[in-house]
Amino acid sequence: MNTEKEKLNLIIDIGSGSVGVAVVSVCSSPSVIPEILYTNRKEIKYYGGLNSRRFLFSMISAFEEALNDVQRNFISVSINIIDIKEAHCFFSSLWHISQIRVLINENRKDTKITKSLIEKMIEKESEIFETSTLKSSINISAENNVQIIEKKIMQIKLNGYETSEPYSKMAKTSEINFFISAVSKKVIEILEESFFRFFNNKTIQHHTFINTAFVTLRDLNPTINDYLFLDISGEVTEITIVKNGILFDSISFPFGKNSIVRKLSEVLGTNKEEAISRVLLYKSNNLIKTKDSKISKIIEDLMKEWHKMFDISIKQLLSNIALPQVIFFMSDDDISQLIGDFIKLYKFDNIDTFEKLVNVKFVDNEIFDRYVKYSNQREKDQFLSLEAVFLKKIRKLK
Repeated sequence: MNTEKEKLNLIIDIGSGSVGVAVVSVCSSPSVIPEILYTNRKEIKYYGGLNSRRFLFSMISAFEEALNDVQRNFISVSINIIDIKEAHCFFSSLWHISQIRVLINENRKDTKITKSLIEKMIEKESEIFETSTLKSSINISAENNVQIIEKKIMQIKLNGYETSEPYSKMAKTSEINFFISAVSKKVIEILEESFFRFFNNKTIQHHTFINTAFVTLRDLNPTINDYLFLDISGEVTEITIVKNGILFDSISFPFGKNSIVRKLSEVLGTNKEEAISRVLLYKSNNLIKTKDSKISKIIEDLMKEWHKMFDISIKQLLSNIALPQVIFFMSDDDISQLIGDFIKLYKFDNIDTFEKLVNVKFVDNEIFDRYVKYSNQREKDQFLSLEAVFLKKIRKLK
């Protein structure tokens, strides 16, 4: 390892059902892809309520277990001195609140557009976001005070025309499309207090998975400007819509992969691992007829329940825009085929299924093989891979 050029980062993926951690080597050379040196993922135990304090502390427990695992099984046993320069936390929708906001400034005559003018517009809107939208939210992320973690300009238009160089230009109308997100200060304080017990005097940066996924998928698919992105992992399903190459809107509902697996386990009277194994056998048509019929009924009922919640969400998102022709989705490998069927068999407007209307693409590990490598035959994790690709991008921008 060339320490002058390489920089070790710690990725912490805080999902709605687990916390994943990866140690990543990010090289300054554009031609060298990130190398994931170590990974682990710890389950967030579910106690029946996503907004309960018990679930929050279960997440903190998984967070600490994951960091302890890195210290014990990677850093302590390494023959080299391991120096983690930065840590990056990526929050799923359950732990943050985010919005895409459009700011419009109109003048009677041409006005010079300056960086200061843009910053003042964003700052004013950020204050409104923090004091009004967050206070009325029932999301666990909005308990007490909040900390804004991202303010990203997505697009700027002057007199109705998009521009990447707005400063010093004259315009009567300026329009800014920007993404803003926040996490409960209490959540961040608890996480950082835990983090610094394991990694003292290191910097830690916070991101949302929704923006990270948008930026990464945009860069990997530059010709696709309109699509839906579904994250169906953990306890929730999050739906994001990208329109004309910018993050347009998102929504989530409390029915994710874990909801499906728990119900399967309950009805089949077995543990989660066995339930998933039964599903895999069912999908490959290896179960005997009686069991095949039983699990088929369970899956049909679960699909109806998911479709009902998905239908409400998708109609809200697409109330004023057309259905994109591409859907990207992410879930864990062990149940991705079943999740894919849930998506493909959804009837849009009760007419045709998504399978007939759109191109459904699973964002799996193979997609990232050209952009990330794993050392020592580490088990691949597409969520951590996506976040490693994102780190490479923001490293270039520094």
